[in-house]
Amino acid sequence: MSGYRVHALSYMVFISVLLCVLSFLGFQAPVSSLLPAFFVGFFYSLLPDVDVDRSMVRRFFVFCLLVCLGLFFFSDVFFFALAGVVLGFFLFVSFFVRHRGFFHSFSAAVLFSLPLYFLDPVLFFFGFFGFLTHLAVDGRFFSLF
Repeated sequence: MSGYRVHALSYMVFISVLLCVLSFLGFQAPVSSLLPAFFVGFFYSLLPDVDVDRSMVRRFFVFCLLVCLGLFFFSDVFFFALAGVVLGFFLFVSFFVRHRGFFHSFSAAVLFSLPLYFLDPVLFFFGFFGFLTHLAVDGRFFSLF
């Protein structure tokens, strides 16, 4: 089983090569979008392993859930409550799926990356690419469901 370091390194190599090729072909993304998009893609390259008990991404989700709930209780900003509910639901569901099940599928890549499109298409591209990189490294690239 590939660890998070392998997935992270694979994403960084693949996205660097892809950006060089796209740059050579004349595609230029706004620089203000590239750095956040790179980190979104990095996170998404680890996301499919949320169904592993001791994965880095699951621990990160638990940390973010606690921070969101704490911020909501102290600041009363609805966004933090909403983020906490989404993270909590995501973590809850991850306990009931098997590893390399739904979270390691093309459908999950589309489902989890699509909301990024409404924020910024560049974020969507990097997130989707990061997710697909994880699937490719795990040998699950063509898994539809």
